[in-house]
Amino acid sequence: MIAMSPTITLRGAVKFSLKKLIASGEMSTSTYTGPGELLMAPAFLGDITTLRLTGSETQPWNVGKDAYMASTQGVVKEYKNQGFSKAMFSGE
Repeated sequence: MIAMSPTITLRGAVKFSLKKLIASGEMSTSTYTGPGELLMAPAFLGDITTLRLTGSETQPWNVGKDAYMASTQGVVKEYKNQGFSKAMFSGE
């Protein structure tokens, strides 16, 4: 977050789970509520793309570990690990 309007309220939470620990997921979340303007930027340089989710998608979106930046309330985030064999032979 770069800046926010004074009318916005920030609330943070820490949610520990073994699944997030193994998959290197984020343990803390920030929730912004209220009217106003919120300016966000990624931690590293790069492009930002908006994905519009309508709920009728047949396939879920898979994004990289550091690719997720923000979403609205109804979006469900799920953490998965790629597995040992894919990690060893993927070429990354």
